[in-house]
Amino acid sequence: MANNFEMTYSNELNDFCRKYIIIGERPLTMEDKVNFPKKYDEIKQSIFEDLLLFDAVNYKVHGENIALAILIHEIGLSGVEDLIEKGALNFTLWTSMIGVFQDNLDGVDPLVTGRFNNPVHSDPEESIIAGLNFMKNKLKRKDARNIVRKLRDNYIVLPKGIENNVKSMTMSAFDSGKLAVLGLSNQEVDIRKLSKSQKDVLVKCAGDLLEYKFLIERRINFNVSKNLGLLFSDSFDKISKLKRRDVFSVLSEVENFPNLKEVSTMIKNPLQDVVKIRNKRTSRKFRNWLTEVETSCDMKDVSKYYIDSIVNRKGFLDTFLGKTTKSVTMMSIGGLSGMALGGPVAAIAGSVGGMILSPTIDFALDMLDEYLISEVTKGWTPRMFFDHMNKIKR
Repeated sequence: MANNFEMTYSNELNDFCRKYIIIGERPLTMEDKVNFPKKYDEIKQSIFEDLLLFDAVNYKVHGENIALAILIHEIGLSGVEDLIEKGALNFTLWTSMIGVFQDNLDGVDPLVTGRFNNPVHSDPEESIIAGLNFMKNKLKRKDARNIVRKLRDNYIVLPKGIENNVKSMTMSAFDSGKLAVLGLSNQEVDIRKLSKSQKDVLVKCAGDLLEYKFLIERRINFNVSKNLGLLFSDSFDKISKLKRRDVFSVLSEVENFPNLKEVSTMIKNPLQDVVKIRNKRTSRKFRNWLTEVETSCDMKDVSKYYIDSIVNRKGFLDTFLGKTTKSVTMMSIGGLSGMALGGPVAAIAGSVGGMILSPTIDFALDMLDEYLISEVTKGWTPRMFFDHMNKIKR
């Protein structure tokens, strides 16, 4: 995969599916049921934003790939297949687990690790098939087989042993006093005599570290959790490049443009159109430009970089080849203009009458040069993405 191929990671869709769709995993409260429509809308808005801002999206999957079923339902089968074929959509099968012993045991660390080994949690093909079975309108058998075939080899499975490494990292962080910012000071707390609430903090930290270790090794873009932000704030400041969503937020302010989640609410069928929108030339170039920004400047310089990209744009006609082509094009247009006159007028244009007609032709060619040729081949700028999105959201 190319270095400039920017992939983001999402666990929100998986968490949503496990909470609202896997019946019996955890009973829904009345508040959960009331909030379902709002949460589902938020999920769809995030999908829209991710697919426009990033070259690819990697979705976390725990067991049944219900996320795939939702994507097919909202985007459409052909759209999902297009994303898969372009490498823009893949999944990580979450086979590792980190938990805590319910009771405190003398001489035993509270964290416990393991791996899921039942087929739906460990076999990509079984995960896909089980997820598709959740669809109300089932796919045709042929379509289901095609999706399984196209997607199974693109599944990412957590490397074996990663959970044990993360357990050691978490315990080391406690021993060094790094977890004190989370309320787990090694000077005040006995790691083997934690309360339930303290264990919840510890296992949440370990789970975040598991995701962080996997994602950073795969070079996948991710949002830093609150716990990781507290633990590694100094390190993130030193090694992190600009975050794409933060860059877009700055650009939105410059252009007085809403965020992409909000834009999705202004489009009749946003997810049915999102693949077509992201495949547009201006969308592809905008994503490439965002990668350029992330590696070329600091956050304080994003606005200036954006303005400079607009002011200093270079089109095809600004290049040597372009200028040569322009001259040839102008000569061709001149020849065609004479041919178009035809008849008696052509004879006049070839002699004295040509002197009378030439200023008019020159004026016409100047307009063509300025409007038709230069406009068609002018340089791309990142503002064109916002112009295109403004047309769509109307």
